[in-house]
Amino acid sequence: MNAIVPASVQLDVSGPGAGSGDMGDGTDNCTDPVRELLALLALDRLAPADEARTVRHVDACPACAAETADLRGVTSALDLLSPADLAEILAVHAAPLEV
Repeated sequence: MNAIVPASVQLDVSGPGAGSGDMGDGTDNCTDPVRELLALLALDRLAPADEARTVRHVDACPACAAETADLRGVTSALDLLSPADLAEILAVHAAPLEV
């Protein structure tokens, strides 16, 4: 797999729960920048060092753990589709790019 994460991404996973934010409103919404890497983690597309840091964060953050599990479920479902099925789905549901 190719790593596609920019090296400029800074993650704060310095300790248990770092970046996991109970926002005080009864929700468990994480505001850590690592959240932007969860899809890449689910697709196994992170560089080893970034993967290790992201996994440490996910292990300490219930919100990111749940989101990662959801994303992995989606990627597993996509693996079951043929290229023709994917093309048909994209043709029907993809928004045209604005240039």
